[in-house]
Amino acid sequence: MIGSRGCLVYSPLVLDGHLPRVHLQNWLLFVDACRLMVKPSITMDDVEESNNLLLQFCIGVQRLYGAEEITPNMHLHLHLDSTIEDFGPLYAYWAFSYERYNGYLKDIDTNQKDSFEMTFMKRFLQKTGARDFVRSFESLFHHHFDPHEFYALPIDISRASHVTRSEPLPPDAYPLSYGPTAFMPERLYNFLLDFYRVVYGDHLVHYTNAGEGRLFVSNQYNKMKPITMMDQNYRSVEARSRRGAYAQVLFHADDRDEAMAWPCEIQFFFDMFK
Repeated sequence: MIGSRGCLVYSPLVLDGHLPRVHLQNWLLFVDACRLMVKPSITMDDVEESNNLLLQFCIGVQRLYGAEEITPNMHLHLHLDSTIEDFGPLYAYWAFSYERYNGYLKDIDTNQKDSFEMTFMKRFLQKTGARDFVRSFESLFHHHFDPHEFYALPIDISRASHVTRSEPLPPDAYPLSYGPTAFMPERLYNFLLDFYRVVYGDHLVHYTNAGEGRLFVSNQYNKMKPITMMDQNYRSVEARSRRGAYAQVLFHADDRDEAMAWPCEIQFFFDMFK
């Protein structure tokens, strides 16, 4: 069984040069369809496009490998558009979250003692209750988190209507306690400053040039190893487990108008000092 990460991130790179070009191009139709369907926020145009891609993929499988290779699951792919119209994005009800909890159960050291179920449920309820408690203070924050705007940012920054110098995350995404505030290494800070200038404007200056009336990017930050957002765990390479530290990013290379997708490894998450 191939996971979403293996399908979306690794397979286009690993299979390139190992599959005949026509076979790889047909597989990439399935990859593109999955990329659209697994998004937490999906539009009806995305649903229509992904359904067309899946149809082309199934036709390609029949042409390349024969009708006997068409499986019931592949037939069901062509009904996913109706499922999304009835129940919303696949992200809201797929089984990955349940499988993740099975992994948590498997990795817990019980020390051969009884009452494991009670201990696990207490910890689970404590974490769930803590997040609900933090959510209750959301009205006190200056910026309300809008998931539709947030997920639009990586695709088109101009689609976000309330872009500030730092986009707000839901309050329960942050840890309940921070470590000490640190100073960002100059090499990383320069990358951040260049990015902020492209996105928000050249008026932002280096913190060493800060003065009255001048907007600058601070070099003080709080580092976070994992975050939890929309009931999904996002990890970095500094987290206890590196699984989940890989992502796919879109960027413009060589002054091209077309955005290219590349795999990356999340080093850490951070919250800028204000």
